[in-house]
Amino acid sequence: MKSTAQTTHRSRLGSWGGSVAVRLPRAAVEKLALKEGADVEITVEDGALVIRSGQPRYLLSDLVRAAKGLAAPAALDDGAIGSEQL
Repeated sequence: MKSTAQTTHRSRLGSWGGSVAVRLPRAAVEKLALKEGADVEITVEDGALVIRSGQPRYLLSDLVRAAKGLAAPAALDDGAIGSEQL
């Protein structure tokens, strides 16, 4: 499910070593629960720079679809060890 709510912030480009850097506003960082050093995914979509949290988010329906056709693991039974009653 994709959120359609958009919040616009302004920022200024700077330099960081040999790269160009953009400072992320605190509100955006908090909304995405990002922390310094976190991985992010950067893409260009329809002429826009899009920065997403690098933490994958899965929908249950996608996981179930991906799991179809997989065999269930064999039951693990090591037998009784010690004085257990089976």
